[in-house]
Amino acid sequence: MALLGIINKEFYHIIRDFRTLIILFLMPLIQMVMFGYALNLEIQKVEITINDLDHSKYSRQLIRAFQGSNFFEIITDDDQNLELQFFKRKIRSHLTIPKDFSKRITTNQPTQVDFMVDASNSNDAILIEQYAMQTLLHFKELIGVKQYLPVEINQVFRFNPELRSTYFMVPGLLALLMIMITTM
Repeated sequence: MALLGIINKEFYHIIRDFRTLIILFLMPLIQMVMFGYALNLEIQKVEITINDLDHSKYSRQLIRAFQGSNFFEIITDDDQNLELQFFKRKIRSHLTIPKDFSKRITTNQPTQVDFMVDASNSNDAILIEQYAMQTLLHFKELIGVKQYLPVEINQVFRFNPELRSTYFMVPGLLALLMIMITTM
C-alpha cells in the first residue's frame, strides 16, 4: 500500500513539473529525429594516396578501379610524409602497388598490395577495408580474371591496430552522460 502511495505521488509530481515532461517526451522525440535523419554513418569518399611502384598496365587499371569507385578519393600519388598525412587526418588510407605487380599477375603468381588504414575509428577501418576488397573484386573483373585473383590485400591498421572500439566509444559516451546530467 505504501508503494502505491509513492507511485501516485511521483506520478502527480511529474505531471505538474513542466521541465520533467519536456525531458520525458520532447527530448526522446528530438533525439529520434536527430539520430534517424541527421546522423549519417555511411562512409563516402575515403581519402587515399596511391604509391605505384610498378607503373604498368595492370597497376594503372587498379588505380582506375579505385578512381572509379564511389568509395575512394585519390589525393596524391606519392608517399612523402605519409605519417604526417595520416596524423593530420588528410588521408585515411594508403595503397602501395609493388614493383613486380604486373609480372606476377601475367604469370598467375600471387601478389600483395599493401593497404594501410587509419584505424582510430575501428568501425570505419573495417568498412574501408571492405571497400578496398570490393574494389579489388572490380579490378578482377576489369582484367578478366575468372576464378583466382592473384592479388591480396596486406592491411595495416594505423593508430588502433587492435581495432578496439572503446577508444572512440568511451569518450563519446562520457560526453553523452555529461549532457544528460546537465539537463536534469
